[in-house]
Amino acid sequence: MTAGDESRSRQSKAAHRRQHRRHVSEGADVVDTYQAHALAVATSPAKAQSPAEERALLQSEPPSPPRLATHRRVKSEACLLEDQAREADRAAELERALAQLPNPNRPSHYTWLQPLLTRIAKNDAPSVMDHATQAKGTPLFVMAGACPSVLAGMQAVVFTAMPSAKRLAAEQPVVDFWWLKPQAGDPKRLAEETLHRHSTGAFKNDPGASKKVYAPLAQLFSSAGTTSDGKLSFGVLMQHGADARARAFIDDVASGARYLICWVWLEDWSSPLSWGKKFMKGKLIYQKEAAPEYYYARVFEFADGLLLVPSGDDRETTLDGVLHDAIKIGCNI
Repeated sequence: MTAGDESRSRQSKAAHRRQHRRHVSEGADVVDTYQAHALAVATSPAKAQSPAEERALLQSEPPSPPRLATHRRVKSEACLLEDQAREADRAAELERALAQLPNPNRPSHYTWLQPLLTRIAKNDAPSVMDHATQAKGTPLFVMAGACPSVLAGMQAVVFTAMPSAKRLAAEQPVVDFWWLKPQAGDPKRLAEETLHRHSTGAFKNDPGASKKVYAPLAQLFSSAGTTSDGKLSFGVLMQHGADARARAFIDDVASGARYLICWVWLEDWSSPLSWGKKFMKGKLIYQKEAAPEYYYARVFEFADGLLLVPSGDDRETTLDGVLHDAIKIGCNI
């Protein structure tokens, strides 16, 4: 190799190293750096004297940039730690808020309702029966939370669309309700027998004295009622077809949006045996007809037969899960 060839080879290698450092400083991927190296060598003006020398030059590798990969990994780990810290702070803040509430029950305590709520949300609620009348119906939504029965704190109420002999089939159904209970031997699973209404026997689950508490809410959907300010209307959507299921809904009169009720969290209530104003308050958990894959919550209060539900997007909360404990927070209008 002549002196001129050696000079051109040194210049080419120096240019390659400068190009490599520029790629690293600009955040280029390691793969791109190697490709740039191969291209620089292939287009170099230096001419090797033999095929063996050419292969050796093409196979040479630039110095690896380990500091770039290390920096990215450290940065990624730092971001992950920051996210975990923020999540831990939010969880701790939620726990402090929950500890201040008089009602010890939480939505996460009702995991035994999860399969039923999922089926309601997917318009696939099971068919249920009133064993006294043999009439069949469809579960619309569940109410859980502050249980009116001091003898059975962990139970819920299912509101069900049932046919009425006094109404035509095409008209609104009657909304009936009864108790749902978890299994005695496995409190994380629903006692399937309580999906059906039993007036007597081992699975007796009719509402009894608590009927006074829940009847006004059932009547609101049965009679297609409205809120006291007329901004929201209620009803039961009767779907048709072999696999059709009824759904309870709330319509926002102003916007035309339809909310499909999935369940209701009852945070506080007045005993039917107590004196004074009768009330229930909590959160409505629902889907939007336009986006059924998400769950939302909105505060409500039912007082002396009047339902108060603030309208507007600012009173709506998007939920991370259908049984998230944050539902308990902010149940006062």
